[in-house]
Amino acid sequence: MPKGAPVKMRRRSLIAALLVIIVGFGLITGRLWYLQFVEGSELQGMAISQQMRDTTIRANRGTIYDRNGTVLAQSATVWTVYISPKYLEVKNNEVKTEEKRTLLADKLSEILEVDRDSLYEKTGQLSSYYVTVKRQIEKDVRDEILQLKKDYPEISSAIGMEEDTKRYYPFGDFASVVLGFTGYDNQGLAGIESYYDKYLQGTPGRLLAARNAV
Repeated sequence: MPKGAPVKMRRRSLIAALLVIIVGFGLITGRLWYLQFVEGSELQGMAISQQMRDTTIRANRGTIYDRNGTVLAQSATVWTVYISPKYLEVKNNEVKTEEKRTLLADKLSEILEVDRDSLYEKTGQLSSYYVTVKRQIEKDVRDEILQLKKDYPEISSAIGMEEDTKRYYPFGDFASVVLGFTGYDNQGLAGIESYYDKYLQGTPGRLLAARNAV
């Protein structure tokens, strides 16, 4: 073999390695440019949707008065109770999972006065984070649930409450035909409640909250 052959081979190897590095960096740079400038807006939107939770807050429905300023219909804050069965699951431990499901069903059904077996069945949806249990509970019941969460921290994360509103008529059925009534969605369905619905509904708000992978 000629004396200069090893030198030429090393030179060719260095050139080949250099070309591979240049091409590799070029591909990476091109890919980064594409992700940033071509797909950047779409990827940013996806990231925000994964990192933020957007919740609509219902507006308190307007109050109806008579000519003397007496309240005939008004709204007050109530709460919707839901459970997150996913937080009841104990990995690789069916016994512990069963204990938590049973405890939640026993205690929460007693406070909410709902069927215990039906609630227990809902706790079995272990892949779900939101299962509605009861709507429009009053403050005294809410306080009992908050105490339950303090007394039993092992099921606390699986019980949640969201604010809602409920329509009250201080004089009961008085002038009910004229006043009308509303549905669960806070929409007027009859009488004054329906006729002036667009004025009484108010403007819903939004709650943006950051969330992690869990």
